[in-house]
Amino acid sequence: MIKNAHLLSLLTIVTLFASFTSVAVAQIDQQEKVYIHTNKPNYNLGDTLWFKAYVTHGSRNILSTLSGSVYVDLITEKDSVYRSVRLPVVEGTASGDLILGDDCQAGIYRIRAYTQWMRNKAADYFFDKSFTVSNTYLGEAKVSSSTRYEKINGKTHITTKINYLDPEGTPISGKVVRYKLISEYNTITNKSIKTDEQGDAEILLVSDEHILAKKAYVETNLRLGTNNQITKIIPLNVEHADTDVQFFPEGGNLINGITSRIGFKAIGINGAGVKISGKIIDDAGKEVASFSSTYAGMGSFELQPQSGKVYKALVVFPDKSERTINFPVAANNSFVLSVAQPKDDFVAVTVKTPPSGNPPASELKLLVQSGGELILSSPITADQLNTEIKIKRDLFPAGIATVTLYEKADSPLSERVFFIKKTDSIKLQITSDKPIYKNRSLVQMEVAPLNAVGKLIKGSFSVSVVSESVVPDQGDKESTILSNLLLSSDLKGYIENPNYYFSTNGSEIDRQLDNLMLTQGYRKFVLNDFYQPLPPKYAAERVGIDVTGTVKTLGNKPVAGSRVTLIALNSGIMEDARTDQNGKFKVEGMMINEGVRFNVQARSLKGGNRVEVSIDQPVLPEIGISRNGPDLNDHQSQISQIQIDPLAFKADRSTRLKEIIIRAKKLERIKYTSQGPNQIPEGHADQTFVLTNPESCPNLGICLQGKLHGVVFMQLENKNVMNFPHCKQLDLTNNIQGLVAMDVYLDGRKIIDTVQMAAIFDGNEIDPSNIGKIEVVRTNLALINSLVKDPKKGNKSALLIITKRHDKREQVYTPNIAKFSPQGFSRSREFYSPKYEVVTNKHKSDFRSAIYWNPELSANKDESLKFNFYTSDAKGNYRMTVEGIDEDGNLGRQVFKFKVE
Repeated sequence: MIKNAHLLSLLTIVTLFASFTSVAVAQIDQQEKVYIHTNKPNYNLGDTLWFKAYVTHGSRNILSTLSGSVYVDLITEKDSVYRSVRLPVVEGTASGDLILGDDCQAGIYRIRAYTQWMRNKAADYFFDKSFTVSNTYLGEAKVSSSTRYEKINGKTHITTKINYLDPEGTPISGKVVRYKLISEYNTITNKSIKTDEQGDAEILLVSDEHILAKKAYVETNLRLGTNNQITKIIPLNVEHADTDVQFFPEGGNLINGITSRIGFKAIGINGAGVKISGKIIDDAGKEVASFSSTYAGMGSFELQPQSGKVYKALVVFPDKSERTINFPVAANNSFVLSVAQPKDDFVAVTVKTPPSGNPPASELKLLVQSGGELILSSPITADQLNTEIKIKRDLFPAGIATVTLYEKADSPLSERVFFIKKTDSIKLQITSDKPIYKNRSLVQMEVAPLNAVGKLIKGSFSVSVVSESVVPDQGDKESTILSNLLLSSDLKGYIENPNYYFSTNGSEIDRQLDNLMLTQGYRKFVLNDFYQPLPPKYAAERVGIDVTGTVKTLGNKPVAGSRVTLIALNSGIMEDARTDQNGKFKVEGMMINEGVRFNVQARSLKGGNRVEVSIDQPVLPEIGISRNGPDLNDHQSQISQIQIDPLAFKADRSTRLKEIIIRAKKLERIKYTSQGPNQIPEGHADQTFVLTNPESCPNLGICLQGKLHGVVFMQLENKNVMNFPHCKQLDLTNNIQGLVAMDVYLDGRKIIDTVQMAAIFDGNEIDPSNIGKIEVVRTNLALINSLVKDPKKGNKSALLIITKRHDKREQVYTPNIAKFSPQGFSRSREFYSPKYEVVTNKHKSDFRSAIYWNPELSANKDESLKFNFYTSDAKGNYRMTVEGIDEDGNLGRQVFKFKVE
């Protein structure tokens, strides 16, 4: 129920204090968010990335009971998934780890996390964080890079410098470096260059349509010997052809005769903010306003446009160059929404109209919401125009809120995004048993999570401890539980230094945060899902794994009442289901670990086998352009510093065991299954690939993504095959160059049945451990012509799957049997922390980068949290970070530092 204060005069403040009951506060859309707390900000090869996932729903960040699974992907610089894990969500949290193993390369990676329910919104709102992986192993060559973006003669020049050092740290000079520019999985250029005396190879690229706002990277290869090749991937990030400057009128409208606040933002070629200044001039050349960015290329100023005037912005850049930019055109009759927070107890909303403006043609309504939660919905009368409408701040949750003015016909007229910052977050009171510690000594910690009145609370927390001499503090660049759940998860695009807005409080921080809302949170009359909610495409997964599919006759008609049996002998699992009238079946709630493979068998109602069973394959979310692109230069610099002088960071410099090949007098070759006439002579294919870790393959298509040169795995057009190989060539059906589906051969037999295609690439009909090698034929016309020819489409590029000889089972197509490997739950491991109370090898140095990690700190209202760990040999400051959420959705984060001498 909304109570309007009496209107005293035109300038009297109108106060709308809402007295909401639990029924009045409507949860329009239970949006979910995921935040990942990692044990470190950056890693080295051989490390394990430990993490805890906090899954929340609704505007109040309550730990979610909606989804039972969370997915965490480790994404490479090639925008391919290196590893994906699925974890069960219990009481809104999950914990796991990702091993950066020997098949991992040093570089810049991304960790992405989401639930299936979150896929109903854009992938822009997934958790997505970039980090570095450095190579600190002894006895290995090191490669690092840096990238420079600059505008020369109107074109964007990208200069990438790669530095090569041998295991002793000496520059590798005079060696040929072959490099390829790859954009959207297609090779654009393929050239070579030599390293100079400093071991540097400098590659110059000029941005064009292949690089601008595309997934693009440079892949370099330097060969040191027969079996020693150094590969380096350098991702490119060209978001704009030139520095982009935009102006954003508050509320989306610029109206003649109304003083409006104008936000502006300048973004450089690589997406980072650029400092600018300038002035607004009218068509007579008169200056009417001036501006200067105050943080991250953003700022704001006030302007009252006049009817009949046209305005332009004269912008001055850091290099003193100038540019004239068209300014938004002002209208004569509309509305401007203005929001201010002059005091801590209310938000002031003003609907501004020009003095000479016409009255609204229909009833106006004001709607205020935060994260899908309705805060206020009220009609606006003519008497309330140009007056302040006060809304109590207590009604809002912390985070981003939106006020929208719309007509009765639900047509938005003006919208303003603003941020509610609160001080009632959890207070984490941390105490240690000593002020200073020695190396390898016991540290006993106590954490008391308190509410606003100082009482212990119930909640879930995680703690990480690192040595700052090994892991430097990231400061404002760090992604935290506050900056992510309250800010990043609700805004599209890159946010520069997100922790800056939460590291301290004050009017200056609040001003910069509101500038961010004016610009990056800017919307202009977008009728979003809040007003016209669409039915969800992806259901929220409960705890457990569901398997669904269809049984049809060989004539493609649904089979009702079919018995479907799922058997996993290696796990002792057997489940039965019956199909409905549409031939659909579903097995629900199975608790299975990753690596489980099922044989799925279907029978007709009378027990016959002349039916066809197919398993519904999950469609994975696409990997878009990294929104963390502007951080690439900082990441490259960090890798260079650590690898050039790892001792300065006290990095663990162990030696990686190298592969030892023992040769006998007679080397026995792997026995392959007979290929018949469709076989490739040894060494003649464009690429021969051998799976190194077949046991970790979720399915063959995902496992091969990004591993085969020039081959992209994507959905087969108009077919239910989600991961089918394609490569770029001339499509004879339409005579257009593009990505064309390849021919696939299994042990010399061409696969033409789409059901079997799906079973091979999506469902693991073939055990990956039984695959001897995979041959790719793309450019060798003689080999292409030697394969089976399609009379309609001619010869196409081919992918040949060759199984090992010991798998003598003939791959017979049995339509009533399918093989399927669902993405099971990843097994959680326990973080190892040494205990120096027992006898240890004192001669072995301990420079662990991760001192302590505990994702399972569960607080109750009776006692504080207590835990202990041992310091390492690293001296200096240690940094402990505690993060978590209480049962009411309040967030807490505290950094505690102590010294080791």
